[in-house]
Amino acid sequence: MKIPVLILFILISFAGAFAQVNQDENLSKLAEHYFSEKNFSQALPLFEDLHRRNPATDFFFDRHWTCLYELGRYKDAHDVLDEKFKLTNDLGLLDDMARISVLAGESARAEKEWKILLEGFNYNQNIVRSVGITMSGLRRYDLAKALFLSQRTVSDPYTFNQELIHIYTQTVDAQGAASEFLLLLKHRPEQDGLVESRIVQYFSDSLLSAKMLSVFDQADSNQLPPSLLRIKGTLAKQSGQFDKAFSSTSRYDEILKNGGSTCFYLINSLSLQDQRFEIIRLAERFAIQFPVSQFRGQVDLKLVSAYAENVWFHPENLVKIEGIYKRQSNERDSGLLRDVYLKSILKSNDNLARKKELIDKVLTGSRVGNRQYWDWVLAVLDSDFQRAQKLFSNQAFRTSNKWEYILTSLANNIPVDSLRQTLFSFSRDLKSTETPKFLYFLIQSVPVPALNFSDFSGIAKGALFHQLGLYVQAENQYKTVSEQAKDLEIQAMARNENVLLLIDMDNESELLKLTHTFSAGSEYISRLDESVFKAAVYFYKRGNLMKARELFELIVKESPVSPYTAMARDYLNEIRKRNS
Repeated sequence: MKIPVLILFILISFAGAFAQVNQDENLSKLAEHYFSEKNFSQALPLFEDLHRRNPATDFFFDRHWTCLYELGRYKDAHDVLDEKFKLTNDLGLLDDMARISVLAGESARAEKEWKILLEGFNYNQNIVRSVGITMSGLRRYDLAKALFLSQRTVSDPYTFNQELIHIYTQTVDAQGAASEFLLLLKHRPEQDGLVESRIVQYFSDSLLSAKMLSVFDQADSNQLPPSLLRIKGTLAKQSGQFDKAFSSTSRYDEILKNGGSTCFYLINSLSLQDQRFEIIRLAERFAIQFPVSQFRGQVDLKLVSAYAENVWFHPENLVKIEGIYKRQSNERDSGLLRDVYLKSILKSNDNLARKKELIDKVLTGSRVGNRQYWDWVLAVLDSDFQRAQKLFSNQAFRTSNKWEYILTSLANNIPVDSLRQTLFSFSRDLKSTETPKFLYFLIQSVPVPALNFSDFSGIAKGALFHQLGLYVQAENQYKTVSEQAKDLEIQAMARNENVLLLIDMDNESELLKLTHTFSAGSEYISRLDESVFKAAVYFYKRGNLMKARELFELIVKESPVSPYTAMARDYLNEIRKRNS
């Protein structure tokens, strides 16, 4: 009888164990479902129970402390890890323990745990790298930098170079980053493109660039690749040292025998509006150093464009432009240089008869793409208003370039009185939706004293009020136009001007009301990008980060290809950093 009883006992025990295994399996599936859905509060008690009943199962242990960590219960998560560490002395647990200690505000304990981990593995290079990356991820860049630098050897100073570059870029340490960039160029010269892109991305500020350049200047160029010269040129340009930038890049171009391509890109990147004197200086140096370069024509075009910007200050520049035009017209001029020459003639101080004579001379025998425009200019210069009106009233003539003819003429100093007489003589014949646009463009280009106030209405009238300092009248005028105009483009122009007006007035309350209509999103128009961006910057500088973020996000969402989108993203990143 004893044998059957024993068998029965074994069967009952086996059935109980099987039932527990089956129960644990079902419980584990439910807990894992909650965990995958990031429902950690529901998953925690299940994994805690499974870990208690199965202490040797690492999976339940990992899920248990991870749930606590995700719920922000750092002390409890650390306790679970610490208990396991005391039982197993598993050094692999210490990195997670130290990370949680930092988050719990226990920095001293974290440093002790990292030290035990590193010493336990005898400062193995992979373990050092892993710990340093964890420190960086927690923004303890001071600890990570000290660790990496302490483990460098005289025989291998390149160790942890990439990790230190990351730390220096995140902390915007220009001199530290420069030293690591030089190490990278020395050991891996093919990484020059990476170095230059990081410099442009993180150290474009002029002061930071100057600091980094001072470190580069002290380096032994004999041990570094020629690309160092190109990178020094980039830093010099970013710090506003354009002549030094040209010297570095020209030396680089001479070594590579590439016809001055880097110097050309340097010159071409400069702005005609803000850096025309630098363009003139560098382009003249280019002509001396690279006289037969394949980029000479493009550099000359940039040079004459810079000369043209200053014709009214330096009339002798017209002679220089003419000389370059005559040389290139027989070689490789695509017509762009001729256009600059023609516009320069209009900007010169010569009398009208002389201007007409020179323009006639250039046009004779030339195939000018916009010949109709220059015929119209000649008619205006001759005061032949009947012919000028006839040319402009031609539908094909107007449709092909719309208002570009007017704007170009105004920019090229066609006498204001002659132009106004010509244009206003047929303004009555324009479509009603086009007339406000015409007046708006005109007010933007012609000085206020040269205009008759009574000739204006709509946006142009608001612009006049604005320029005369009559802000209340300007604001009322813009509001009226934006509310009554049927043309969406005119509405956008009125709102755009109103935003800029309110910024000038420093009227934050009214600006909040107006930009709310943009934020509401009923009629966001890409033409508003400039004013929305400027309003966002205004709120950012005033400390209203919530409103600034709202407007920057609006630009990113509604106009991904806008020229302001990249800058809006940069500001959003700065706002996130400040909020964190």
